[in-house]
Amino acid sequence: MRSLLFLLISAASASPTPTNYTTFEVDGRSVDAFVPQCVHANSPIILALHAWATSQKMEEKVDRLAQYAGSECAVIVYPQGNVRGSLMGMVGWSWNAGGCCPNANINEIDDVTFLDHVITGVSTKFQVSDELVFVVGLSNGGMMANRFSCSNKKVKAFVAVSGPLINGTGEKGSEAFTCARSLPYLHFHGTADGVVPYDGCKAEDKGFEACKELAKSPGFPPLPWPTVPEVMADWRARNGIQSNVSGRITFKNASTSCESWGSSANNVTLCSVGGEGHAWPGICSGMASRMPGMHCSHDIDASEHVMEFFRKYMPAAPTVVV
Repeated sequence: MRSLLFLLISAASASPTPTNYTTFEVDGRSVDAFVPQCVHANSPIILALHAWATSQKMEEKVDRLAQYAGSECAVIVYPQGNVRGSLMGMVGWSWNAGGCCPNANINEIDDVTFLDHVITGVSTKFQVSDELVFVVGLSNGGMMANRFSCSNKKVKAFVAVSGPLINGTGEKGSEAFTCARSLPYLHFHGTADGVVPYDGCKAEDKGFEACKELAKSPGFPPLPWPTVPEVMADWRARNGIQSNVSGRITFKNASTSCESWGSSANNVTLCSVGGEGHAWPGICSGMASRMPGMHCSHDIDASEHVMEFFRKYMPAAPTVVV
């Protein structure tokens, strides 16, 4: 799919990331961790989840979170999906986010339990707390961030890029789950996304060929798919924000606008990136930017905003007395 090709191109053109990574295994799967020199017992854990049919290594190059790390001394963790993505199996892996994505959902992989084991493994290996966890994901990884955050109380806040909550139908390969948690949520989405369209996907729509083809594939929800504003309205209701409460603009630059609802404790923020396709805002190559539905925007740096958002829910950095 073009979306996956875009991710390959953008990753290849990304700037270098810091080198202090370590690789280990959890439940037989590869896990990369960026461990800062300042790591301490109360360092947060950030799980970063790759897109469909990509990999942990690619996600490291796309989100570049280590470049934005600071005094919070977070351990940034990149787990890997368990089974290949069905459409481009030679490229990478997939997550079982409920209604997405093959082949993890078709094989009924328990990624919720796996990610909990990753937290335990990181806590043990690096001697950090397992109670201060944050999750971010791109596309299928963003959908998995939604599902995992719904189920695991260790997660204090999460971010999704082009990957909303996508509950399954309950049939084999399309798992239905309950999401009753209230927690802060930041979502980035391009208004020209043709894979997970901002305005939803309906059979009668013209132009959104990718989403209509995906809906025909095993394990994906049938059409219609909800709009991104509808998905965010559901999260506001889940977070106890009344439907008549107006949002406030918390960021605006050229085509991009971020609207926030609620207080810090129950915040829901949607960053709508005008004209962007299925992409991570702030990074792309010239070739990718010319691909229909895949082009990205530099009007907001998602990586910087992800870390700023998480810091709101992290304890203050310890004071060093010299």
